[in-house]
Amino acid sequence: MTENSPAFRALTHRTSGPSAGAQLHLVADGAEASLCGISRIQLGQSGLFDDQVCPDCLAEIPKRSRLSR
Repeated sequence: MTENSPAFRALTHRTSGPSAGAQLHLVADGAEASLCGISRIQLGQSGLFDDQVCPDCLAEIPKRSRLSR
């Protein structure tokens, strides 16, 4: 991870019901919302997946998606 790359956290959506915590949402440190637009205040740590997400891994997502088509 380089000093200029943002750090991301994988957080869960704080809701009640069957979909509570079913998905992880990526939020850059210092951002007010996840990459998909959910407000940070609606998200919380799951206790299992609250570590930083590697930016190099994130960069691989679109590359792998294009290769799998």
